[in-house]
Amino acid sequence: GPLMFEKLEEKLQDYKKSHPGATINHQLYEGDETPLIIAIVSPLMKRVHKEIPQCGELVFVDSTSNAEEHNLKVFMMCTQSVAGALPCGILITSDEKESTLKLGFLLLKSSLPENAFHGRGPDVGPEVILTDNCKEERKALNTVWPSSTLLLCIFHILQQLWRWLHDKSHSISQADRPYILSLFKQALYSESGEIFLRISILSC
Repeated sequence: GPLMFEKLEEKLQDYKKSHPGATINHQLYEGDETPLIIAIVSPLMKRVHKEIPQCGELVFVDSTSNAEEHNLKVFMMCTQSVAGALPCGILITSDEKESTLKLGFLLLKSSLPENAFHGRGPDVGPEVILTDNCKEERKALNTVWPSSTLLLCIFHILQQLWRWLHDKSHSISQADRPYILSLFKQALYSESGEIFLRISILSC
């Protein structure tokens, strides 16, 4: 209820005081037409944008949900490094509507430093954004950073193929499904175009 959001406002203000340099933009929940949105860029995240070259090349956005009673969506924007994934920003929303995510990523963009994405700037964004297969999320990202190339991660590409192979309307026999999936995996990891020719012949 209202007390929960009052406490949330206090916590956000406390975080800003205890973490000088952090940027937080938020919109408190006021019903379905005004969803909860919190965008946070911590001092560590700002250093990642400034110091890590890969931040300008590729970031990946992954989300979690169904993790607590209010089913909030938590979107982590990270980049790669020799030390593993490093955070570039965090977005929390109360739903996954395209309009909500568009506003959320706009708030996140406005929270980024001027040298975001290793000097490319918050308006330009990274060269590539890797996502899961959420249509609303991808549309929102494309609106906020139209010059970035959106790619699906390998897991979700294979997941979509698996679903396609098991769709009865495509009439793929059960015995052929593992073989086709195996060929597609080879194509996905291939460094040459030879495997694509084999798949094309099979599909004919």
